[in-house]
Amino acid sequence: IQDGGLYVTHGFAQRAKIHKGNHLKVKTFGSDKQYTFKVKGIVNSETNQGAYITAHTWQKAHGFYQPSILLTDKNYQHSKENTTS
Repeated sequence: IQDGGLYVTHGFAQRAKIHKGNHLKVKTFGSDKQYTFKVKGIVNSETNQGAYITAHTWQKAHGFYQPSILLTDKNYQHSKENTTS
């Protein structure tokens, strides 16, 4: 995904009838503040269905950013030397 918009998963987009170019209002848990983002694309996901946004885009909208999921490239190669316990 790229900066500047919101991406929704294919399954979520189908169920909610969301299309690229739509604008979605987003509200985080525990806050009454709403953010509006343009849907920049529909992505395939075999994990949770929902929406994705980059940290930069979220912070630019003055949202507090706390990562809760890590996305990797489909060609990611895990290396034990990059893992600590």
